[in-house]
Amino acid sequence: MKNKFLQIIITALITFSVLLGITGTNYCNVLSKKGSSIYLDITSCTMVKGGSLKLKPKFNPAKKKKPKVKWKSSNKKIVSVTKEGKIKGLKAGTATVTARMNNGSKSSCKVKVIGARIALTAGKKTKVSDNTEIDYSHCSEGYIMVRKKITDKVKVYVESPGKRTYSRIIIPDADIWYPVPLQSGSGKYTVSLCIQEKGEFYRVDTKAEFSASFSSKDINYLYNNIYSNYSEHCKSIKKSLKLCNNKKSDLAKVRAIYKYIIKNIKYDKNKMKKTTDEYIPELEEIYSSKKGICFDYASLFAAMCRANNIKNKVVLGYHEGDGHAWNEVYIKGKGKIAKGISSKGGWKRLDSTFAAAKAPAKKLEDDSAYSPSQYY
Repeated sequence: MKNKFLQIIITALITFSVLLGITGTNYCNVLSKKGSSIYLDITSCTMVKGGSLKLKPKFNPAKKKKPKVKWKSSNKKIVSVTKEGKIKGLKAGTATVTARMNNGSKSSCKVKVIGARIALTAGKKTKVSDNTEIDYSHCSEGYIMVRKKITDKVKVYVESPGKRTYSRIIIPDADIWYPVPLQSGSGKYTVSLCIQEKGEFYRVDTKAEFSASFSSKDINYLYNNIYSNYSEHCKSIKKSLKLCNNKKSDLAKVRAIYKYIIKNIKYDKNKMKKTTDEYIPELEEIYSSKKGICFDYASLFAAMCRANNIKNKVVLGYHEGDGHAWNEVYIKGKGKIAKGISSKGGWKRLDSTFAAAKAPAKKLEDDSAYSPSQYY
């Protein structure tokens, strides 16, 4: 009778939480006829490959001495689980992790593992010349790939919907593919690779005109690009996964990454004096040297967030009239990020360069001081 009453209460709690939009709490999948029952703190989660999270079992009625729990993954190649309930994403796919008590009570969590979104060439939709090449096979994911086959200076022109042209990128090295973002969402784009003739004069070598229909809104800010370029093997990316272990919300992950960067990366004044408009951040060099300029701070922050499936923009613009770089990160959730800085949910500007210099929150939160120009 008690268990029947308990089942009614639990069912009511589940219904109430769904009506309120509360998710992630599993009030017991299978109740035991005798003794206590088990439920996990979350019923479903999405994690990146290489990420880990500890599931916490709870018992009803509560026990001073925790009962023995056996853990099992429905697919050990996708998700592994330890005796303590720590799960790890091994490869892309979906698996169910179940916690079971000796009395038969059990509770499960459905885990979806996604790989880091790494820009690739496909060769299906291309424009090619003897000197340059454009691959727009993955334009629906918000990016294209470009490369040059010569040592001459080659500039990338991206004319986006609304006829705005981005023309800052200079392709660094020959015979290497570089990912370039499509900044303006779905629509018609014209991309030109132009070879320098003399000074600021460039001639068009390769041009691609195409329509991009994004697979999801702002998907381009989940992929690496030329200004925040990385692979799954980068030390900075592995560090970001470690920082986000056991973090169950975007807010907690952003907070951990932001805190790490502002505490560990120092501003490099000498580098600033030598930097030109053609500068492209090198993430591994920034991570290893633990120093950089504002562009480096923004590039590293974007990469670490994107690798954890959090949308992050590298923003180039001006702060009180001076050239500057910062980030806008999309946070699902409200709460504190740092002292005096909070998320209200949605896109949030974060300036790790000034934060590392211990600028007051009032300065960091002053919208009137920031003038964004380009997003990457």
